[in-house]
Amino acid sequence: MACTTSDNSTCIDPFCFVTPVSDKINAANFGCGNITRPLNKIYIKQEFYFKLLQNFIPFNIFPVIEYCSFYNNPNVFSFFNAILNVLKEKAPESIKSCPYEGTDLQVKNLTLVTSDLALWITGEYKLVYTFYDDQDPQILQVSAKVALCHFGYGLITKIQCSTSEKNTCLEPFCNFTRDENNQSIVIANYGCKELTRPLNKIMVHLKIYLKVKSQYYQIGFYPKFDYCEFITKFDKSSFLYVGVKMLKKKLPESVHECPYIDNQLQANNLTLTDNDFSFVPAGKYKIIVTFSDDIDSRILKMTTHYKI
Repeated sequence: MACTTSDNSTCIDPFCFVTPVSDKINAANFGCGNITRPLNKIYIKQEFYFKLLQNFIPFNIFPVIEYCSFYNNPNVFSFFNAILNVLKEKAPESIKSCPYEGTDLQVKNLTLVTSDLALWITGEYKLVYTFYDDQDPQILQVSAKVALCHFGYGLITKIQCSTSEKNTCLEPFCNFTRDENNQSIVIANYGCKELTRPLNKIMVHLKIYLKVKSQYYQIGFYPKFDYCEFITKFDKSSFLYVGVKMLKKKLPESVHECPYIDNQLQANNLTLTDNDFSFVPAGKYKIIVTFSDDIDSRILKMTTHYKI
């Protein structure tokens, strides 16, 4: 945990630290030792990131909150309201109506257990909260890293595929079965029964969505990849490398240099296990992969629903 302030000195003696409560629980402490002027308006910017592979991916779906107005007229459906309710229970002295002055902007000995984080997807997070108003762009900024562990296995629950009307891909197929002896093992099949022309360029566009409550939110924004160019260079820093490496190991016949012709755009009997997704935080995902080129904007589009 760390904190910073601007040079306006609204927040004097900022503090951010954790103290151990048990082997698995820490208590958070953060705030201002003193506020040099009354705060009648406090904007709170919420930034969330979660770790995928070695990178923290932005998950910034939450709007800026003007706390003083929100306190008087809370939106009960807001994610921030859930946070506020936890603070009211765990650190009631820190939640009050404005103005905030003196030592009001402090949270001490805040302990969180599993039930307090029931809305969160398990994994490793980086959280950044910035408090500001019209006079000070950064009264206080608090950043922290949080790890939530999970147990269980991953399951594909649905696969769908579609094509454009250009008919580059004939008889698209997307299906899966589960191993009768181990429900965590999935055998997937997808692709085109036949291509109507050679593909010398295959653009791959990946979109990943994470379900929070009943809504899917896009996480991370991945540029389109030219597979035909990628397969000759193998950029190991690319997210696409993870998928191609797995396919090359499990279905080497499906990974080769372009052009792709006839029935080559297929993956049959692709076996997926927990180890293949060990880097993914637990949750419910929707993964959309679209193959295209300069002639056909949707040679094949696959939508996979996956939960861990």
